[in-house]
Order: sequence, then C-alpha cells, then structure tokens
Amino acid sequence: MKRKNLNLLLFAVIVSTLAACGSADKSAPPPPPPAPPPVVLQENAFGAVFGMAFRADADATPIEPRDGDIIPLSLTTEPIEVR
Repeated sequence: MKRKNLNLLLFAVIVSTLAACGSADKSAPPPPPPAPPPVVLQENAFGAVFGMAFRADADATPIEPRDGDIIPLSLTTEPIEVR
C-alpha cells in the first residue's frame, strides 16, 4: 500500500511540474530581435567628402577639397577614437 501511495505522489509531482512548465501563453509570437546598429564608417566622421576620397582607388583622379570637406582640428575638443 505504501509503495502505491509513493508512486502516486511521485506521479502527481511530475505531472504538476510538467503542467507548470507548459502553461506559457503560446498564442503571442516572441518579440522580434533588436535591429543591428547602423554601420558608421570612421572615415566619414572627418568631413563630408573625406570618407569618399579616403576609399577612392590609389590611381583615381585627385579630389579638389572644398569648404566643409575637411573639418578643422581643435586641441580643446574631445579626442576621436581611431579603430
């Protein structure tokens, strides 16, 4: 008789554990993964056209700099990390 009660108790524990694990709401889809951060090329941080000129072929026609193409350097601003 005791063996039967022990088996019944063990069965009840297993069933309640499985019921608790499987009781999540399956109707809602999981949230989408976060979007990857945009790719920012470091050479673009140094001026409007600097990045394009930096990536040009070695034998390409030289680019004549215009106002705003290259930002002025300042010793009082925060440094830019170079990767």
